[in-house]
Amino acid sequence: MSNRANLERQKVTKIKTGETLNQLLLFDDYGENTYIVESIPDDDLECLIECIKQHKEEQYRQGVLDNTYESEKGISIDGTWYDWEEIYPLFKEYWEDE
Repeated sequence: MSNRANLERQKVTKIKTGETLNQLLLFDDYGENTYIVESIPDDDLECLIECIKQHKEEQYRQGVLDNTYESEKGISIDGTWYDWEEIYPLFKEYWEDE
């Protein structure tokens, strides 16, 4: 059974305050993780790098990125598919412990 990870760039406006947040929403069939960023990168893979960095810094493993890493599956970023072979170097550089 497939469980594709998806990453979307989003701007969210808080109704009460009108404040706008830039976020990267990473989700699959079982859950989601939200990463707030100062500015949203234009480059798809830079968005993924930002998610990986925040995910690791916060140390809240057990999320969508964990499943992607453990299953060695690709990811859809705003509708563009990236195979595992394309994204693994990012996990190797930013995720794996030295």
